[in-house]
Amino acid sequence: MELYNQAIERDIIAYLQDQTVPVSQAELEKALALGRDEAADRLMRMADEGLLMQTKRGKWALPQLLGCVCGRVQGTRKGFAFLLPEDGSEDVFLPQDALLGAMHGDRALVRTFAPTKRGRGLQREGEVLRILQRARQTLVGTLEKGHYASFLTPEDRRLPDLFIPKGKTGGAQHGQLVVAKITAYQQDNRNAEGEVIEILGEAGSAEADLLGIIRHYGLKETFETKTLMEAKEVPQQVTSRESATREDFRNLLTVTIDGADARDFDDAISLERTDVGYALYVHIADVTHYVKPGSALDKEAYERGTSVYFPGAVLPMLPEALSNGICSLNQKEDRLTLSCIMQVDQNGYVMGYRFARGVINVDKRVTYEDANAILERGDKALANDYQAVLPLLEEMRALAEKLMGNKQRRGSLDFEFPESAFTLNEEGRAVDVFVHERGIANRMIEEFMLLANECAAKFAGQYELPFLYRVHEDPAEEKMAEFFAMCKALGVSFQKPKRRLKPRDLQALLAQTEKEPYADAVSRVMLRSLKKARYCEEDLGHFGLALKHYCHFTSPIRRYPDVVVHRAIIAKLEGGLSEKALEQQTLQMPEFGRHTSECERVAMEAERAVDDLKRAEYMQDKIGEVYEGVVSSVTAFGLFVELPNTIEGLIPIAMLEDDYYIYDEQLYRLIGRSTGTVYALGQRVTVKVTAVDLAMRRVEFALEGAETVAGTKPHKQEHRTRNQKKAQGKRRRGRQKRRRR
Repeated sequence: MELYNQAIERDIIAYLQDQTVPVSQAELEKALALGRDEAADRLMRMADEGLLMQTKRGKWALPQLLGCVCGRVQGTRKGFAFLLPEDGSEDVFLPQDALLGAMHGDRALVRTFAPTKRGRGLQREGEVLRILQRARQTLVGTLEKGHYASFLTPEDRRLPDLFIPKGKTGGAQHGQLVVAKITAYQQDNRNAEGEVIEILGEAGSAEADLLGIIRHYGLKETFETKTLMEAKEVPQQVTSRESATREDFRNLLTVTIDGADARDFDDAISLERTDVGYALYVHIADVTHYVKPGSALDKEAYERGTSVYFPGAVLPMLPEALSNGICSLNQKEDRLTLSCIMQVDQNGYVMGYRFARGVINVDKRVTYEDANAILERGDKALANDYQAVLPLLEEMRALAEKLMGNKQRRGSLDFEFPESAFTLNEEGRAVDVFVHERGIANRMIEEFMLLANECAAKFAGQYELPFLYRVHEDPAEEKMAEFFAMCKALGVSFQKPKRRLKPRDLQALLAQTEKEPYADAVSRVMLRSLKKARYCEEDLGHFGLALKHYCHFTSPIRRYPDVVVHRAIIAKLEGGLSEKALEQQTLQMPEFGRHTSECERVAMEAERAVDDLKRAEYMQDKIGEVYEGVVSSVTAFGLFVELPNTIEGLIPIAMLEDDYYIYDEQLYRLIGRSTGTVYALGQRVTVKVTAVDLAMRRVEFALEGAETVAGTKPHKQEHRTRNQKKAQGKRRRGRQKRRRR
């Protein structure tokens, strides 16, 4: 029945795309041979999903043909918002009075208007016509308790305060962190209303704050009973019967390389020298052998979409019996895999590849930390511990260096931003923050995984499989124009090519700025100017990696798209899909792509929020201490400064008390109106910690001193108004006329 409904929707959309004007229901019924009730029901369902729109005269059309677009509302603390369109087009500005009660995260249908001038360029504006899906039914925040009524102040300040009527506080006390169910959404001038359904604890405690983030993002801490029962029934050992039907790779010297704190091992590597180069085996856990389509395990894995990793904790996509047990490629245990076997020449180029369902037995678990110590620093004591696999590690490094050279030559963009790592105490609070080491061992595994992902995408394209690709589309011209204007203003000599922009063009720009103090800042602005990678049923290529074909194949324990990819490849290896199954899976892919991309976005935001929380926790007892840092971002409301340990804090513009400062949005800098003092990207500064706000997960600094920015001190005329410039020009022309006379 579902397959039939999807086919009807596809036919309706295809028919409306061919029309030049909206059409009536009767016309659709006649053209597509639909019954009256069937057509009415389907049209209303599609309208509820934002796939169709009905005009005032009752006719039907596609939203994009009527100047409308669907997407997610991204709120701001100032009240206005933006729509992030699902079709990948440019964001739409939504004034506060055009939101129709839509909240941050809601899915909405928006009518767009002609672009207007905003910031550095033109910005589409719009108004919400219809809220298609509410992002949340609950809010997390601190209870502000009053005598007659109370309010919940959300942790996420992009969301509105929630009015809590008397008697609906659930016994919560003033200042506690709580979860409240929304009983009435914001409408006109009325506040949203709700009632407290869960008390998380005292705001500011490590446990309560972490729970608050988990609840805010709607993440699941526990699995459904049926899912756990299925997981419990999965055997924890590979049987000889299972091994007998597979290619046996147990004779190969095989290693896993992961972080010291890793508990689930998706991938293992074998590597052999051949007459023409290398035989590279990338063995990936065969999760699909245990997680069958339609099972409780599968349904909950799809719902979660991805594992979510926090410092010291993880919310896994699969129960522990699978993620840390039978699916994990543990040392000295037989495990089932889907392996990609690649023939690689002496220069690091793939000459051929194949996929096989196999069985492996990992000889040695290697950690990134140990491998980096051996390969980069020549640690002899550790080398003795890894004596049996040391030649393999050396061969892996030699091949990885060739692959990295090839990636560099094709123009792949490699953003090297320092990542935070944390040491937590028994209560879960951060007691140390430091830069996560990323050495040659990390890069080796990254390169081998990239190669296997590319081969999987090529395999799918060759056989036209229903598939989920990992796509990263070309950047929007407007965003790139703004970025190039900033670079030009910074003095970076870059000529935008007349042809289509290629990744190697941006790679060359990054290379040009890598020794400048503002190099990291330029990289960050470039990254924000690019589109976000997503999952898609179409093979649109990956701009950032400079690859025509790419997917995610290597992490099925923690990413559902990889499970989808495995099932497609295995179906082909086992004889292909029936015509009915092929059609059904092809129809499913767009929704799979949308859902898993959304799950990934939510997980990334939650992980970032917890990292920010841990950084703020660490700085709580550092108020008054002085640090050296670098200006990482400049905004109209202040300077962001990053310390060497990745802590970032804000210097509010009000704290720059020696002058009134003007924000130069072209150069991303602040300029003193009277003194001409400049604060710019990459500038080295000395700061004092002045405040830490755990609720906002924010650190504030005050400026103690700053290096001079050479050559950027402005002349007084840089701050003239437009009328002053016109007046001066008029006086100059008058003097020229008098001289001619």
